[in-house]
Amino acid sequence: MRKWKRVDTADGPRFRSALASHEASLLESLVMSMLGMLEERESSSPADELEEITGMRTGNSQPPQDDTMKRLLPDFYKPQTEHPAGSTAAESLNSALRGLHEPDIIDAKRQAAHRLLDTVPPKGGKFEITEEDGHCWAAAVNDVRLALGTMLDIGPDGPDRLPPEHPMAGHLDVYQWLTVLQEYLVLGLNSRS
Repeated sequence: MRKWKRVDTADGPRFRSALASHEASLLESLVMSMLGMLEERESSSPADELEEITGMRTGNSQPPQDDTMKRLLPDFYKPQTEHPAGSTAAESLNSALRGLHEPDIIDAKRQAAHRLLDTVPPKGGKFEITEEDGHCWAAAVNDVRLALGTMLDIGPDGPDRLPPEHPMAGHLDVYQWLTVLQEYLVLGLNSRS
């Protein structure tokens, strides 16, 4: 992975970088896996009569059971206190907000992921993307990092390293690579020529 280089053109800024073949394949695989998880979540949404009548889409009103999906689709509201009445009100509010907004959130995540897939060089190599594509890349890489970080149980304190014999050691390396990819991209998006 190379750092991103901003190039100003008559059509607006463009961002250039390069990926090795194995990096491009890995990124495609991770994004496709995340899309599969989002599709599964979306398809688990119960049928809604109001949606059938009005055409207004509604999402699943229940929070995801899987920790990874909980991280990708968190609750909208967390109560300030641990009072049981506040918890019930928060659950009701989260249920309503989730039902209204989850389809659009999934669509936005899906759109960003597809923009990344459409612009990643299939066999690696040099490539160039628009600023809008760059924002989609940043969002999609962030979602993949969140998902993988949840699977690895990465919290504020790490882990920074795992012993080489640990079954998830290679996954931690991928997480760290995604972190660098995202950091370089964000720095590139914020740079001025």
